[in-house]
Amino acid sequence: MPGWPLRPEMAADEKFVTRLVAVVKAGELEPYDFEEAMLRSLLDLQARSYHAAMESAFPGAERLIVTTPQGKPFGRMVIMRRPNRFDLAEIMLLPEFREQGIGTALLRGLLALAALEECQVRTLVIPRGPAWRFFRRLGFTEIAMEGRRCLMEAQP
Repeated sequence: MPGWPLRPEMAADEKFVTRLVAVVKAGELEPYDFEEAMLRSLLDLQARSYHAAMESAFPGAERLIVTTPQGKPFGRMVIMRRPNRFDLAEIMLLPEFREQGIGTALLRGLLALAALEECQVRTLVIPRGPAWRFFRRLGFTEIAMEGRRCLMEAQP
């Protein structure tokens, strides 16, 4: 996908991925005003359970690290290839790399690849949240509710 280097995730990336998940989850927990020690414990627990849940839900998925041209990691994409479909399980960027069009460029790259392979792209998001608005802006439509999450899809 053009614009930002992507490389396969390696064992050496575990610390970065754990930090990325913690930073993203910390933003979600911000409104609850936890004490610092409690917040660190919660984030550690969430990161560990998140890794296990992703492995279980998307075994064999492509786990890609997004880097600067100099090779510094700042994001992650997890894509599960299925017959006629890509499931975008995750796209995360460190906060200082957001709102610069990077996520849009990464997703457009995935959509271009899907079009070449005549595949749909699907993802699950929280309805009416920032991710929902992001995917709607890029042409995804709601196709179903799965629990409390909205399944969205883009056609090739």
